[in-house]
Amino acid sequence: MSEFEVGEELEDYTIVAHNYAEESENKMHSDGVAEEFGFKGGLVPGVAIYAYMTVPIAKALGAEWIERGAMTGKFIKPVYHEEPVRVVSKVSGTDPLRITISVLNENDTLCAVGEASLPDSHPPVHITDYPWVAMPETKLACTAESIPDDTPMGSINYTIDFPQQHGEFEPFLDEVRDSLPLYTGDDPVIHPAFIAAKANQLLVENVDLGPWIHTASDVRHHSLPDPGEKVTLQGYAAHSYNKRGHDITVLNLASIGEHDQVLQHLSHTAIINPATKDG
Repeated sequence: MSEFEVGEELEDYTIVAHNYAEESENKMHSDGVAEEFGFKGGLVPGVAIYAYMTVPIAKALGAEWIERGAMTGKFIKPVYHEEPVRVVSKVSGTDPLRITISVLNENDTLCAVGEASLPDSHPPVHITDYPWVAMPETKLACTAESIPDDTPMGSINYTIDFPQQHGEFEPFLDEVRDSLPLYTGDDPVIHPAFIAAKANQLLVENVDLGPWIHTASDVRHHSLPDPGEKVTLQGYAAHSYNKRGHDITVLNLASIGEHDQVLQHLSHTAIINPATKDG
């Protein structure tokens, strides 16, 4: 995209972070439990941070990026409720277009990093590698040893319901505090962070989790879903391991629309069993 130059900075995006998951089953988002793990309060969800990172990209590139672009997000320091954060973006390449992204808190501490891109194409995704699997009768234990590499995950089904006034997409936009017209206008598109929220749901429905932390997402967009389209999120736990006392798993997932159309592919990483501050 010739209108961008290497080194060019996009408009900063500033927002007061919102911990919409404080009352969720994941008590890492509540103050008391999070403090047991060494944090000063409940964590703002990684999905929210990922959503904040998309704003300057979506403003600059529009629906084309949400249709065929990609973005990585890695969450390296906690962000807390009502903490001001700033998303800084800079063009790092133009063939294809690549934009580095940093999230800074009010002390200029680096809290998240990522890269958005608009490549000509993505590596092919073969849906035969992502078969539909029923939910397990018993959830997997939240240890790396209990989730061997390539463990199938039960699939989830959902509907692209953003035209509906009371569907799940409308409250999602409120949760991540995103009011871009792309998502609410006459011809809306799905929010690029919504898939990360669905990946979290899949993890929760497959694994018997206590407090846990979403740490990274790497999303590639292959096609825009249609309004009202029925979608399944399918895949497997590609790799599980222990690092510094944390049990970590990496999901390899594909969202598949009607007529076997691949919509998105993502790698989604979570600490499923964090070490305590004393452990």
